[in-house]
Amino acid sequence: MTSDLRHARISPALRPTMPSGPYLFPIGPKLKIAYVICAISIATLATFGEFLFATDIAYLAGPLHLTSAQATWATALYYGFGASNALFVIKGRMQFGTTRFFHIVISIYAATSLLFLLYPTFVTLLLNRAANGAVYSMAIAMAVYYMLVVVPADKRFRAPMTAIGHCWPLPL
Repeated sequence: MTSDLRHARISPALRPTMPSGPYLFPIGPKLKIAYVICAISIATLATFGEFLFATDIAYLAGPLHLTSAQATWATALYYGFGASNALFVIKGRMQFGTTRFFHIVISIYAATSLLFLLYPTFVTLLLNRAANGAVYSMAIAMAVYYMLVVVPADKRFRAPMTAIGHCWPLPL
């Protein structure tokens, strides 16, 4: 049984503000707090993988018998996949839905992480860093979406900056 939203009465505040945007739904105050906590947690934790890796390139290059230039390729792949994955995030959100697409991307990352743990080579390192960049991009999109769900329509323009503002690596 499929639901048909063509005849549903949806208030203007809950309709998408742009074509193919997500429909919003009314939620209670406890669930709003949970969404904010999830958004800030996802945005903050998304950066830890790169931050820990970028500070330890010299230490990572040694056990894998890599040069510093080779280890830097892993960082380049991370940023390259993170930046270009934004287009896939838009397409994946429209085709599969945000949560399902996030599960697909994080499953690929988990598989490449397991592969890197079992076979720590330069190639598996590059695969893992590329998948980590894709997860970073998707996690930021999820954080922005969670913040958009919480705030009212008249203040919705502030939600992306609140979510993205928590994405910068924290100095240890």
